[in-house]
Amino acid sequence: KGNAATCVSVVTVLPYDGNNLIDNSGNGDQDVELTNAGVFDFVVYPNPTSGTVNVAMEIKGDETIFIRIFDLNGRLIYLQETEAFEGENVFRLHLDELKSGLYVIDVQTDKHQVQKRLLKQD
Repeated sequence: KGNAATCVSVVTVLPYDGNNLIDNSGNGDQDVELTNAGVFDFVVYPNPTSGTVNVAMEIKGDETIFIRIFDLNGRLIYLQETEAFEGENVFRLHLDELKSGLYVIDVQTDKHQVQKRLLKQD
């Protein structure tokens, strides 16, 4: 009796125009074009993956990026620090050693941080 808690959350809703990924190849090797101007985003493909996954993003200027993968318990299980250059960047991650399951892939730039789900299947 008498227990209470207070929490304040800030939710930011960003515009989405539905055109972040365009597959022009039709053969499974995707040509990625990120067109949501003004909002940082990245694309992960193939997702689900059996081992190798591509992380693609459009960068406004040269900067260092961190690509991290967490398990559902929040443990960091993969970290790649790399340089990205102005324009389209695609990074190939070899995740053959990961067990099958659901993961969170986190991409952080100098000014932005975005997370998405990644499904690893055998």
